[in-house]
Amino acid sequence: NTGDKDVKVVKADNPVSKATELHTHINDGGVMKMRPVQAIEIKAKGEAVLKPGSLHVMMIDLKVPMKEGDSVPITLTFDDGSVLTLKAPVRPMQGMRP
Repeated sequence: NTGDKDVKVVKADNPVSKATELHTHINDGGVMKMRPVQAIEIKAKGEAVLKPGSLHVMMIDLKVPMKEGDSVPITLTFDDGSVLTLKAPVRPMQGMRP
């Protein structure tokens, strides 16, 4: 966020899944669980890092198979109405590599 005001990502969308949600991981009694969040805040002059085991975009019920090396266009919508489309690389899930 290069602006002088905090912004929030309030929606994510992509063409390869039936549903897309903003998620985080929580520790629930010693068990790590993924949970949806309403928004991801990005402080003024700051950044939010989306990564496995933390804040992330969850693609649910894929319409097409994906493989490592593909990329997925993801459109992020912010609380100020602006949008940003980026290409996210498809990578193996952590712990799934041989």
